Amino acid sequence: MLLLKVVFAYNGPNVTVGAHVKLVPWVPQVDILNHASTRLFVTHGGVKSLREALCSSTPLLVLPLAAEQTLNGAIAMELRVGHVLNKFTLSSKKLLASMRELLGSASYARNVARLHDLFLDRPISALDEAAFFARRAIRLGNRPATLKIRGAQLDWATALHLPFAALLVVLCFILSC
Repeated sequence: MLLLKVVFAYNGPNVTVGAHVKLVPWVPQVDILNHASTRLFVTHGGVKSLREALCSSTPLLVLPLAAEQTLNGAIAMELRVGHVLNKFTLSSKKLLASMRELLGSASYARNVARLHDLFLDRPISALDEAAFFARRAIRLGNRPATLKIRGAQLDWATALHLPFAALLVVLCFILSC
């Protein structure tokens, strides 16, 4: 029997759960992921959740709900740092089997630890990088054209490629005659 302590962010009506499950309205996710006893992260698979799991060296069990989450889950599987379960075919048997595999195989913990090291290996710390850009902005002063995006200076017709679209319409008209 797989019996682990579970912390679950839940805002619904009162439900009865086992003594090993703690339902709370909000969870300090980063703190829990970085806790020494955290061994698995069951997540919807958003980008921030994947990043936080890698930064905390925690294997993932992804249950994608929408948008890019399915792709993120596929990436986690390809990198061998987690499993993905389909929300439409989810069963307690599949959930337990995936959890047992992720918790029982040391390869997932090794892979996520390796990616953690790669992900956090930076040539410059985040604080030093922020300080560099702050000093750069101060040094450059108030020069409006220096750091502006050129596309923001285009008129709306050019930004929407209307001259190009008009050219295509004219060419199609000429070729159809």
